[in-house]
Amino acid sequence: MPEANEMTIQIMGVMAQAERKAISARTKLALAELKKKGKVLGNPHIDKARDARKNVAETLKQGTQIRVDKANDFATKIKSIIEYSGITGLTAIAKHLNEQGIVTARGSIFTAMAVKRVLAR
Repeated sequence: MPEANEMTIQIMGVMAQAERKAISARTKLALAELKKKGKVLGNPHIDKARDARKNVAETLKQGTQIRVDKANDFATKIKSIIEYSGITGLTAIAKHLNEQGIVTARGSIFTAMAVKRVLAR
């Protein structure tokens, strides 16, 4: 608007401010009507969300403990298989487990390092 001068710009600013106030008033009125009709405004599960945030550390601890227990149980089973086989040497044990079709806890084939980790538990 090349013909706009200082007065035109000020009038446009005043009109924009009036429109902002009108929008705010309409929004507040609409929300009040919804509230009056019993509509729950905002997140209806906010209390659950807040409680969940408070318990995050405890939940993480429990999850970690569950994973550690599963890993220990798996290691115990594998150790008994290794002891029964009588094989020594990490590579030989890994080869034996793979030949038997036994996979790691994550479904991979055994390597010498995987056997070492199982035995370390």
